[in-house]
Amino acid sequence: FRPLSALVVFILIGGSLFIAGDSRFIQHENTQQLSCVLSKLSEPDLGFFSSCFLGYPTRGYYVSATPTLILGRTPFALNVGQHLLFYGGILAFAAGVLRTIPSRKGELYAVFGLIAGMASTHFSYLFISFEQSFTPLSLSFLFTGFFLLYLVSSRVFLLSLASCADIMAAY
Repeated sequence: FRPLSALVVFILIGGSLFIAGDSRFIQHENTQQLSCVLSKLSEPDLGFFSSCFLGYPTRGYYVSATPTLILGRTPFALNVGQHLLFYGGILAFAAGVLRTIPSRKGELYAVFGLIAGMASTHFSYLFISFEQSFTPLSLSFLFTGFFLLYLVSSRVFLLSLASCADIMAAY
């Protein structure tokens, strides 16, 4: 990472972590989703083939439940879980753009891409409410970042990660 893009990534992740522990930002749907996935983990298939909140597949909530499994049931773990894909997405996107365009112009494209996706009222609301609807933007960043990294390195593994992000977006 270069200084400007690292600063933007740090501000986005740091801002999220700063407000994550505040119980005023708990989204009621997130608590229901987490409760459902945690109850399904006791089933033989870990709930992989069952549905949870509003009929969505349980497997779509595994990533967001990970911090709660590690840190316990706290507002911080709940909110950080909702942003895990976002953290990975902005890191992958910035890395992909910086590797694809290695000049100073690449850093400006990375910063512009990160800021453009977030310069809306809709983003601000979803960002501070830790809403599940934030997932499509996060998956878009993941897919684009992994695909750009694949174009530079031709590693099939990166293409498979991009495909996983695409498949997750379908759910």
